Amino acid sequence: MADDEHANDVELAVQAIRDKLNAEHEGKLQAMEAMHASMIDDLIRSNEKNMEEVECLQAALSEASRDKAALHAQLERAIEDLEVAEEDHKTFTAFIERQKDEIARLKTE
Repeated sequence: MADDEHANDVELAVQAIRDKLNAEHEGKLQAMEAMHASMIDDLIRSNEKNMEEVECLQAALSEASRDKAALHAQLERAIEDLEVAEEDHKTFTAFIERQKDEIARLKTE
C-alpha cells in the first residue's frame, strides 16, 4: 500500500511538473504569437506607408512627365519661331540690299 501511495505521489508530482512546464511553454508560445502578430501589424503599416509614398512618387512622375511634354512643345514652337525669324531676317536683309542698290543707282543717274 505504501508503494501504491508513493507511486501515486510520484505520479502526481510528475503531472504537476508537466502541467507547470506546459503552462510555461504555453505562455512562451502566446508571447511569441503576440510578438509575431505585432511584427506583422508593423509590416502591414510600413507597407501601407510605402504604398502611399509610391503613389505620391507616381503622381509626381506623371506631373513631371506632363511638364516635360509641355516644355518640349514650347521648345518645338520656339525652334519654329526662330526658323521663321531667320527667314524673315534673310528676306529683310535682301530687301535692304536691294534698297541700297536702288539708292546707289538713283545717285548715279
